[in-house]
Amino acid sequence: MKFLNLTGGYISSEPYGGAIVVHGSGSKLHALGTIFENNKAIGTNGNAGAIWVSDGAQLYAHECSFLHNEALFGGAIMIRINSTGQILNSTFKDNIADMRGGAIFVGSANLLLTRVIISENVQKSSSANGNYGGGGLYVQRSAVLRVQDSSIMRN
Repeated sequence: MKFLNLTGGYISSEPYGGAIVVHGSGSKLHALGTIFENNKAIGTNGNAGAIWVSDGAQLYAHECSFLHNEALFGGAIMIRINSTGQILNSTFKDNIADMRGGAIFVGSANLLLTRVIISENVQKSSSANGNYGGGGLYVQRSAVLRVQDSSIMRN
């Protein structure tokens, strides 16, 4: 997928991926110069405003912009369950998660961020039990997140 604008995706009946779902071992998404903007996943669980990656799938995003996406979990991206991802030279700005991970939610997966800007993303809700959080990033369970030459600010 090269130089596309994916704008205004909306899902409410199924809880995964406002713009794209990448699911299952052997599934891969390669995005180059793509803009993901104003996508929403606000169903019962509302996972990943723009891209949902799960169950051994792979994500490669290079020179992409994730702007104004919204979900309950992972405002722009959720990557989970034995999946892997590399995001290079990309920007996450003004994404919103109601519960966890304003820009990115990583759960039981491996993600590498290189030269990425994560700025002004929001996690809205609060909880007395501390079960919410991560204006920019939320990492849980056995997830591995590596961040190189990147900026995470004003989230």
